[in-house]
Amino acid sequence: MDSCRQVAREMGIDLTNILDERLRLWSSVMRWEAGYYILWTQRGVLTKEERKQVKEEQAAMAKECSGIGDAQKFFCAAK
Repeated sequence: MDSCRQVAREMGIDLTNILDERLRLWSSVMRWEAGYYILWTQRGVLTKEERKQVKEEQAAMAKECSGIGDAQKFFCAAK
């Protein structure tokens, strides 16, 4: 609610009563949620130099990673 209060102050409007009521009512039912946007690029659209860089980055990450057995190899995400 802090960001809502800040916006109201910047706009010069007093929403104290409304925001206090929302805080009182919503605090028992609202939960924090985060969303992520993932951009996935096909290797085919990368230039030869970009593919080379990806390969080098993956090799460096794989070298730093300890043995993870059969777990997902997160450093191979761009393959």
